[in-house]
Amino acid sequence: MTKTIFLALITFFIPQLVSSQGHGQNLASSEDPVLKGTVKEQSTGESLEFATVSVYRLTDSTMAFGGVTDMEGNFHIKIEEGEYFAKVDYVGMQTMVIETFQVARQQKAFDLGLIEMGTDAQMLDEIEVIAEKSTLQMGLDRKIFNVGKDLLNQGGNAANILDNIPSVTVDIEGNVSLRGSSNVRILVDGKQSGLIGIGSTKGLQSLQANMIEKVEIITNPSAKYEAEGMSGIINIVLKKEQKQGLNGSLDASAGIPDLAGFGGNINYRKSDFNFFTQYGFNYRANPGGGTLFQEYLNNNGTSSFTDQVQDRQRSQQSHTFRAGLDWFLNERNVVTASGLYRYSNSNNNTLTTYNDMNSNRELELITERLDNETETEPQLEWNLQYKKSFAKEGRKFDLDMQYRDGNEIEESDFLEQAFLANGNPAGIEDLLQRLSNDEGESSFLVNAAFEEPFGENGKFETGYRGSFRNIDNTYLVETLADGEWEREDSLSNNFLYNEDIHAFYATIGNKFNRLSIQGGLRWELSEVRTFLRETDERNDRTYSNLFPSVFIGYELNGGNSIQVSYSRRIRRPGFRWLNPFPSFSDRRNFWMGNPNLDPQLTDSYEISYVRIWEGGTISASVYHRHTINEIERIIRIDENGITSRRPENLLTSNAFGAEFTYNFELMKWWDVNGSANFYRKITDGGNLNQDFRADAVSMTTRITSMMDITKALQLQTRFNYRAPENNPQGRRLAIMHADLSLSLDIWQNNGTINLTVNDVFNSRKWRYSSFTGESYIDGEFQWRARQVTVGLNYRINQKKRRGQGRGGYDGGGDDMF
Repeated sequence: MTKTIFLALITFFIPQLVSSQGHGQNLASSEDPVLKGTVKEQSTGESLEFATVSVYRLTDSTMAFGGVTDMEGNFHIKIEEGEYFAKVDYVGMQTMVIETFQVARQQKAFDLGLIEMGTDAQMLDEIEVIAEKSTLQMGLDRKIFNVGKDLLNQGGNAANILDNIPSVTVDIEGNVSLRGSSNVRILVDGKQSGLIGIGSTKGLQSLQANMIEKVEIITNPSAKYEAEGMSGIINIVLKKEQKQGLNGSLDASAGIPDLAGFGGNINYRKSDFNFFTQYGFNYRANPGGGTLFQEYLNNNGTSSFTDQVQDRQRSQQSHTFRAGLDWFLNERNVVTASGLYRYSNSNNNTLTTYNDMNSNRELELITERLDNETETEPQLEWNLQYKKSFAKEGRKFDLDMQYRDGNEIEESDFLEQAFLANGNPAGIEDLLQRLSNDEGESSFLVNAAFEEPFGENGKFETGYRGSFRNIDNTYLVETLADGEWEREDSLSNNFLYNEDIHAFYATIGNKFNRLSIQGGLRWELSEVRTFLRETDERNDRTYSNLFPSVFIGYELNGGNSIQVSYSRRIRRPGFRWLNPFPSFSDRRNFWMGNPNLDPQLTDSYEISYVRIWEGGTISASVYHRHTINEIERIIRIDENGITSRRPENLLTSNAFGAEFTYNFELMKWWDVNGSANFYRKITDGGNLNQDFRADAVSMTTRITSMMDITKALQLQTRFNYRAPENNPQGRRLAIMHADLSLSLDIWQNNGTINLTVNDVFNSRKWRYSSFTGESYIDGEFQWRARQVTVGLNYRINQKKRRGQGRGGYDGGGDDMF
C-alpha cells in the first residue's frame, strides 16, 4: 500500500515538474554549473535563512534562475553558461546587487562568496514598503511558523498558538496531536523544558505567546534528533535578538472572560556581549463545562441512566522570567548561559451534578459534587551552551547542558451531597474528602554534536545525548469520618520514577548535482525504574533500540524539490502512564496507569514536494506510519457503573495520510494560507477484545486570511474544521470554530493595538460517544468559552515588519539536537 502511494505521487508529479518552467526561469541540465554563496547579516554575522537570490541575464535583464538560502544562509542554484547579474533580497535589509559576472559551461561552480546585508533604514521608516517573512514558511522536512507576527495569537499562550498551526490540534485537556497522533515530542529551543510541564503539556497554557518567536514542525525527523515522538517534533523557539544596541518590545493585553497579560523582551548587544531577558505575566479565567449522558446495562437485563452536568470555573496566573548572556569569546567561540524561572498558581472550582434515573428514565437521585482545587507550579531551569566553529568552513562543535527542577502541588477539597428528585435531602450523609498531590521533578540533560563537511556538498554529523530524569509523586486521599480524617489506602501512594536515556547518532549526506542523499543511524539505551513505596513493588525496564533514517531529495528548478524519507520512532510510557494507582477527582470516573506497558515503535514513511512561484508556495506530502504496541486509553465500567480509563498496548495501527499546505498572495494587500490533512487510521486491538478494532477516516483543515485594509489597519480571519473520527471504543464528532482580529499601527509605527475574538460563534466544543459492552456514553465539553482580547505592543528600536507575507522555502534542517 505504501509503495503504491509513493509511486503514484512520483508518477503524477515528476513528469509535470521536470517539464514545467518557473516564473521567468529556465531549467538547467544536470551538467550545468552551480552558482553558490552565503548570505549573512552584516552587524551580527548571523546567517540569513530564506533570503531570495534572483539571477538575471545581462542581455535583456530578464530573470533566468532563482532560489533561496537554507538554514545556514547558503544557496546552490543550477545555472547555464552566460553573463549575469544577481540580486539578493531579505526582509528589512538593503537589496544587494552583484554586478556582472560570467559563467563558463566547463566550470563546476561559480562562488559569489560571502554576501553581507545591512539594514535598510528607509524601509524601516516607510511602512508602505515594509515586508516580513510570512507567518508560514514551508520546506521538505519542516514547516516554520513565525507566530510573533500572527495577530490571532496576541494575548494568548503556547496552547493557543499550537492549536492554530496546520496539522496540529489541541484537545479539551490540553493534549497536543500532530497529523492525528497524540504522540508528538514538544521541545523548547531544541530541548526538553519544564515550561511544558511534568508528565503532561499543562505548562503550555502558562507560556505566553509574546515570548515565542516561531514554531518548527518536523514530521519525519532524521537520526540526529531524539527518537521520541511518533508523529514528529514540535520545537518552540523563544525570542532572542543579537542586534547591536538596545532593542525589544513590550506587550499588554486584557479581555473578556477575565484575561490580563503583560510581557517584555529586552536585548542589549555591545561588543562581545549580548544580554537578553524576558518577563511574562498572564492571568485568565476560563469558564467551561459540559454534559454527559450514560446508559448502563444492569445484570438483570434492565438499563439505568445518568445525566451528568458539569460547570467549571478555572483561573490561573503565572509569572515567567528568563535572562541570559551570549559571550562572543572570538569569532569562532561563543558561550551562552541562561536561566528561567516560572511560577504559576491556579484556582479551579468544578460543580458536577449527577441525575440518576431508573429504567423508565424517571429521576430518582440527584448528587452534587463540588471540587475546590488550588495548584502551584514553581519551575527552575538552567542552560549552558558552548559553540565552536573552525577555520575549515562548516566544521563545528556544540556542547549544551541543562538542569531543571520543579514541582506541581495540587490541593483539593471535595463536598458531595445527595437530594431526592423533588430537591429535598436524600437522607445520605454528606461526604467530605480532600486530596494532596505533590509531583517533584529534577532532570539533567547533556548534548554534544560535531559536524564535518567533506567534498563540495558532503557533511558528516555525530553526537551524544544523555537524559537523566527523576520524579517523586506523593498522592494522598482522605475522607472525613467521625470528625477525623482517614487515609484512603486504595487511592493513596508514593510513586518513584527514574529514567536514564543514552543516545549516540551518526548521519552522512552528500549532494550530487540535483540529487541529495542522507542516511543516519541512532542507538538509544533506555533504563526505566519504577518503585511503589506503599506496596514495595518495583518494575524496572531496560531496552535498547536502533533508529535508522534515510532521506533522498531531488531539486527541480526555482527551489522546487521532492523528497522521499524514512525514519523509525519510539513512544516510551511516561511516569503517569506507568503509575498503577488511580487519579482521583470524580468518584465515578477514574484514570489509572499500567505498569506493564511496553514502548510503542513506529516506522514512518513520507514523500514531500514543495513548489514555489512568484506569489505563492505550496507543499504536498503523503505519509504512512506502521506502529506496533499501539497505546490507547481503554474505557471499562464495573457493575456499579464506575468508569475507569487505563492505557493498554494494542497489536498494531496503520495510519495513511495526505497533507497539503499553501501560502498565496492573492493581491498586494491580501494573503491567504492554510492546510488540509486527510488521514486514515486502522487500529487492531484484537489482543484485548475482538471489538477493539477501528477504521477511522478523518481530516483537519484551516484557512487564514490577512488583509491590509489601509497602510496601518489589518484584518485577519481564520477558520478551523476537524472532521469526525472513530476510535476503538467510540467516535469523536466534528469540531469547528472561527477567529478574527483587527490590528492598527500607532505612534509612528512604534506600536500596534489589536482586537481579537477567538471562537467567534462559541462553537469550539468537544463532542464524543463511547461504546463498551455494558454502557453507552454521549458527551459534550467546552474547555473555554468565546474570548475577546484587546492587546497593545510597543517596540523599542524595532519596526513592525509586515506586508506581502509570501511563504519562503526551507531546503534543509537546522542544528537542533
